[in-house]
Amino acid sequence: MVADAAFSESVFTFKNVREVIKAEALLRRHGFSCKVVPLPKALSSECGMCLQLPADKYALALAILQQEGPLPFR
Repeated sequence: MVADAAFSESVFTFKNVREVIKAEALLRRHGFSCKVVPLPKALSSECGMCLQLPADKYALALAILQQEGPLPFR
């Protein structure tokens, strides 16, 4: 998971692509604008994909994922 006030976008990483897709569907049901994108080369993850969303929505999206899953990779 990466969030920084200097950037306009945040990403959540997951253990596999299936979890990325599930998280995208869950957050979209909650009204978030998000998309599945390749993981930036500066980061590392098992699946190579991540979920991108506006940085100002990071905390709320994290709270939803923690309550309803899947949990982002740490």
